[in-house]
Amino acid sequence: MEKLISFKIETNDCYNLSKDSFIIHVNTLYGVNPQDFSPTESTVSFVPGDKIYFLPGINIPRVKLKDIVLDYNIKVVRDINQATKVFTGSNTYNKISDRNWSYSFDIKLLDKFLKVLKDADLLDGYIEEKINLMLLNSDYTKVITDYNTRRVLDNNELNLYATTSNANLALEFRDNYNSYYGNTIDPDFSETIDYLSSQNLKLYDEKSLLDIINGDDALIINEDTYEKLSNMFKSSDDDNHTVAMEIMSNSKYKESLFFIELLFYNFSHKMRDNKAKNHVNFKSLITYLNKDPRYLHTSVDDILQSLVSKKVINEEYLDKILKMFEDDIIHSNRFFLVKSVTINTDIFDIIKQDYTRQVFPDRVITPQIEDNSEELNTSEELSWI
Repeated sequence: MEKLISFKIETNDCYNLSKDSFIIHVNTLYGVNPQDFSPTESTVSFVPGDKIYFLPGINIPRVKLKDIVLDYNIKVVRDINQATKVFTGSNTYNKISDRNWSYSFDIKLLDKFLKVLKDADLLDGYIEEKINLMLLNSDYTKVITDYNTRRVLDNNELNLYATTSNANLALEFRDNYNSYYGNTIDPDFSETIDYLSSQNLKLYDEKSLLDIINGDDALIINEDTYEKLSNMFKSSDDDNHTVAMEIMSNSKYKESLFFIELLFYNFSHKMRDNKAKNHVNFKSLITYLNKDPRYLHTSVDDILQSLVSKKVINEEYLDKILKMFEDDIIHSNRFFLVKSVTINTDIFDIIKQDYTRQVFPDRVITPQIEDNSEELNTSEELSWI
């Protein structure tokens, strides 16, 4: 997270600055990237009295959240300053920040320009104090500004640059400008982010909450349930598809993960076309699975990645996947066949045992019996001659 000074001059005249002809806007901005809101904690344990705060972009059904609050004796707060646990989500970065195209320049040049304004008796006391406090704070890395302000600062015909001591300042600005392209925090959330960065708080993954959102009594989708849900999706009745999606959304996610992923593999096109995909419960499931809500397509690799990331991969699931998707796994080209398969390091680290399966049988070469009949006939012919 990068701390920036946003400095803008609002004026209709980029050649002459005088009292009442311009307004200065100065604020703190945070330059951010997705990693700044990545969770530091993948699991959560509550203690009675915990106060939880949700950063923007988290999909948690309100009704189910109410049950968690009651079950664990915790409280949801709107002020991050009161929070004991802060939750972040996969959509937080996009919700909390905006794309910013600006110009940047060195902080030292802002200090020089302030002196020019002060010498001309054009610097408001409040603005001066605000900027000076920023200049004393080493956390700020650069100043960003807009095109109109740039036209003022690097204009060598600006009335404030008329004196000899200021004559080269326009050129210094011109030589120092760089393009700034990145995401910055929406000003509405600046106080929240300021507190978050200053306190170095842990960020809990919303998926850790989704793990328990449906409660201990929620349905676990097993093989039998999977077959029933598959039949519902195979039906031509959209209502059956809706009910199946609701059952998936209200199940115990982690314990049902393998069969949930199989349902997405086989029926993602049915889910994508169903209005239930916009229900908050199904959105929570999508968030937990880290799927793109626009497509929902799921490959064999996606299934394995999901089982690995949630650490539920085991030998039974590997055998089932190998049996179901043998062609996808093995027949990747025309000229080579895979004789046996094994697991990569990610899976080995979870199941803590080697796993090798032969998928193509050994081929036995039948020895050919040499035919000497022609040679014998030739010998007889030669003898006769």
